[in-house]
Amino acid sequence: RRTLLLGSAGAMAAVSVLGFTPLAKADEPKSLPDYAAWKERNALIVHSANTMETQRGAIGNGVITSSDRLFVRNNLPAPPASVTDNPDAWEVRIEGVKNPRTLTVGDLKQMGVTTVASVLQCSGNGRAFFPHGASGTQWSVGAAGCIMWTGVPLKDVV
Repeated sequence: RRTLLLGSAGAMAAVSVLGFTPLAKADEPKSLPDYAAWKERNALIVHSANTMETQRGAIGNGVITSSDRLFVRNNLPAPPASVTDNPDAWEVRIEGVKNPRTLTVGDLKQMGVTTVASVLQCSGNGRAFFPHGASGTQWSVGAAGCIMWTGVPLKDVV
C-alpha cells in the first residue's frame, strides 16, 4: 500500500508541476496561422504553423485541388505583412545570361502569362506510414494536390 500511495503521490506531483492537457482540450483543432486564415480550416490537419495537411475527405472529386484546401509546406516562417503587402514590387534578378537585368513581379505580369496544370506533392507525403519511423512531419496522404500554375515562361524572360 505504501508503494501505491507513494507512486500515486509522485504522479500527482508530476502532473501538478508539469501540467497536462485535459481530454476535452486534446481533441480541439489547432487554429490556422494568420497567413493561412483564408483557408478552409475543417479541410486541414494543422501539424504546425508551417505544415498543414489536406484531410483525405476534403481533397474532393474534381481534377484541380481548391487552393483553400491545398496543403501547406513552408521551410521558414511566413514573412511579415510589410513584405507581402505589395508583391508587384518584388524584384527578380536575371544573371548569367547575355542580357542580365532586374524585373519586378509587376513587370513579369506585363509580359504575358501562361497557365499549366501540375501535380504538387511534398516529398514527405506518406511519411506517417514508413515502418522505420522517419523524422519530420508525419504526413499521411494529404500533402499532394493537382494545381494550376500561372506565370511567365522562362524562355520569355531570359
